Amino acid sequence: MLVLSRKLWLWAFVVIPGLVVYLVSCNGKATQPQHVPDEPKDYRVYFCNPEPVPKLFIYHPVTRHLDSMDLPWSGVRYVTASADGQRLYLTLENSVIVVESDSLTFIAELPHGGRGAVAVSSDGKLLAVAGKDLYILRTTDYSIVYHDTTSVGSVTFSTDNSRVYGAIFNQRKSYELDLADSTRLVGRTVFADGAPMQLVPTPDESKWLLYLISGGDIYAFEVYDVQADSIVFAQDFCGGPGQIAIMPNGKYAFYGNPASFHSPGSSDLMVFDIESNRIDEVVNTEAFIDSLTPYYFPVGSMVVTPDNRWLIAQDGVTAHSVLLYDIEQRELVDYHTLGFSNVELGNLTVQKQE
Repeated sequence: MLVLSRKLWLWAFVVIPGLVVYLVSCNGKATQPQHVPDEPKDYRVYFCNPEPVPKLFIYHPVTRHLDSMDLPWSGVRYVTASADGQRLYLTLENSVIVVESDSLTFIAELPHGGRGAVAVSSDGKLLAVAGKDLYILRTTDYSIVYHDTTSVGSVTFSTDNSRVYGAIFNQRKSYELDLADSTRLVGRTVFADGAPMQLVPTPDESKWLLYLISGGDIYAFEVYDVQADSIVFAQDFCGGPGQIAIMPNGKYAFYGNPASFHSPGSSDLMVFDIESNRIDEVVNTEAFIDSLTPYYFPVGSMVVTPDNRWLIAQDGVTAHSVLLYDIEQRELVDYHTLGFSNVELGNLTVQKQE
């Protein structure tokens, strides 16, 4: 009896657990590895400082580390990352210098000067340089796809890269270029409320986000419904011109109201819900900055990482500080000051592809 019990005990100890594992395995649940959320990618966000010593700065939103590299070219005011982040386009007054992003190894110099940062298509195939003229170039050999003598600002590509949008400031008009049409038809929309300084289409192109100047120190953020041909949201404010940044997925847009010579502006960062056409949240940057240094932060240039996780913003007045906003957690999380005074940094830029 004792031997039999021992055999039964051994059978239960060895066989039954194996049977349980087998049955669970056949059920297809326990053997499946648990999903571990991916760590957010530490995208490199670039901006430059033209004086006193030309420098390129690289900010990492995950590690919150700030690097810098000396630039061998003077007069670089704007920098644009390529769609995949492998190249940088440095805008000078009369040319655009193309370099590798890691080493700043020289690749090419394009004989097309720009008044602002160049724009890149999300597929990496096209480059738009807007200055006195507008040039659309192929990135394979930098040959000209399209040339227009119109002076266009704030140029951007649509999400599907079939259209180019911009602003004709002195005519209070939009600029719409259809790259898919062999006739290259250009459309223009006149805005009665002011001159567009920036025009950002939503990913589905059903709405345009506008930053306008109405005159003096009066500015406005407006949303234009393309199909309805009407303004569906408007907010006026006094202060200097801010900028608009939009999430790649089109959920939120961000804008600020920095100071001007005659107005102190605001330290608020507006979080705008595009679908519902309303301000979802007003983030007070001053409260966060004051915990670190007695200084308010009127938001200027901004950029959102391609994973829709991080918003990096630049001080819109002294332009020598950057701030990090965690979009997922809805909170300000980091601040860097470069210690410069009376120096304007160039725009913020990050790659488009994840």
